[in-house]
Amino acid sequence: MMATIFFVLLGIAMLAAVVVLLRRPPVVFPSPAPGAAIKLEDLAARHSRYFPQMRQALSPADEIYLTGRASPRVLREWREARRRVMRGFLAGLYEDFARLNRMARAVSRVAPQLDNLREAELFWLGMRFRLFYRLALLELNLGYRPVNAYVRLTAMIGGLGNNLERAAAVLAEESAAG
Repeated sequence: MMATIFFVLLGIAMLAAVVVLLRRPPVVFPSPAPGAAIKLEDLAARHSRYFPQMRQALSPADEIYLTGRASPRVLREWREARRRVMRGFLAGLYEDFARLNRMARAVSRVAPQLDNLREAELFWLGMRFRLFYRLALLELNLGYRPVNAYVRLTAMIGGLGNNLERAAAVLAEESAAG
């Protein structure tokens, strides 16, 4: 009897986790209108290219320097300002991923040779991205610097972008060939 209750509770917890991960965060850019023209520069990952600057901003060197020289109030304000910037960057990474994911799904609809396996890969990549996104947000809200989570998120965006470029090149070659 206890085992049954345990597995039911575990199932409910897993279902709740999936629902939370599938939910979109409140800071997401609006989807384009169904017939609107799409500019290619709007499809590129814009925020993730600034990761090296963010990584430098996340280093503990600035905080170590300010700890002995600034008042506690100034240090607290500086930490809060840095946290706001990190939240903004995290929201930007989500935008980049959502944009590339939407484009990858559009490419997979256009290319019939891409099977359901590609859709499943995109689904699981989206789930993993949302999980790491939520974990980074949690770390940030707890006052930690989520450098490793940012590394994972930008790597996922880069991988999706590279796969998308390869798929677009294959489509271009096939359309040019016949």
